[in-house]
Amino acid sequence: MRSIDPERIWKSLQLPTVPTVAIELLELSRTADASLDRIVAVIRSDPAIAAKLLKMTNSSAYGFRTEVTSLRHAVSLLGATVVISMALSFSLSDSAMTSGPLARHYNDYWVQSVVQGAVCELLAEKSTDGADDFFLGGLLMDLGRLAMLKTIEADYLKVLDRVATEQLPLTEVEDELLGFNHVEIGGKLMEHWKIPDAFRKAMRLQHATLPEILAYEDAATHEMGKAMAVAASVGDYFCAPGRLFLRSRKRTVAGADAGTDL
Repeated sequence: MRSIDPERIWKSLQLPTVPTVAIELLELSRTADASLDRIVAVIRSDPAIAAKLLKMTNSSAYGFRTEVTSLRHAVSLLGATVVISMALSFSLSDSAMTSGPLARHYNDYWVQSVVQGAVCELLAEKSTDGADDFFLGGLLMDLGRLAMLKTIEADYLKVLDRVATEQLPLTEVEDELLGFNHVEIGGKLMEHWKIPDAFRKAMRLQHATLPEILAYEDAATHEMGKAMAVAASVGDYFCAPGRLFLRSRKRTVAGADAGTDL
């Protein structure tokens, strides 16, 4: 096993602080008066994020039939939770990730994040928590993948290549080749960015085994964590290059959803 010091990621000059706009949007989403106009006003305060938001809205990842040219229209189509996730993720991306050898992986990340967010939102009806929080949790739970693409590109591309060629689980290959995985890195990144603890705690369950899920004692985040476990498997099935290992995940997915060991 080749182990890489994760401090290399945290000390990297390429890893930015969270955008002020993203923090403002996150706080705004938790208020009763988070109107469309207020959200648009916050985004407009950062022209770079506004431009990236429009570009992403018109990308193949979302597939809108007509071109979206206004920021207000983009926000109304995507919704506040997607916009918040984009604002956070944009700080981890640059032109090198949206073109060239990283572009495919960047697009794969976004497609899978949207799928996972949608699955979490569908499962939210079983919980007393808000669907918006579940959706945002699903969108954010793979942030660690972006962080590693940005800071340890060469090493992480080797991980992704092996996952694709040998049909292995991503976290398994990450642990073997790097000594840590995207769940750990994503959790540290959320902590670094001061994203609410509920998301960070829940995302730790996304690749957990069924006994680990059922034994988890934090009631406040248990339901979101179970939703993330299901969403991660659905996202892997439809989006990930390595799919053969997914048979072993079926019992975990079914059990997490039902709350019993099937």
